[in-house]
Amino acid sequence: MKKLTTQKIIATGLLITTILLLIVSCLILPDTVITQFSIGKSSPTTMPKWIAVLIPTVFGAGSSVYALLNKKEDRKSLIISAVGIAIFIIMMIVNR
Repeated sequence: MKKLTTQKIIATGLLITTILLLIVSCLILPDTVITQFSIGKSSPTTMPKWIAVLIPTVFGAGSSVYALLNKKEDRKSLIISAVGIAIFIIMMIVNR
């Protein structure tokens, strides 16, 4: 029986969180998503929902899977996965 390391447990939690945020984002976000704040009189940048949702999914899920498959302790992949989750949260706040 393999020993579960702290990295594997955290990576699994981040992967599950990313998948849940993917589902929630697909349900609540509008078809055109604001992806950049505008300061001043310039208009904000927008993109289709599927592209806007794909970007943090790749960061979150990809880095989590990499951390799960990597035999060495690698905190960088966990940080990148957490950044993907933060992008999801910011995107949902801005577009709500």
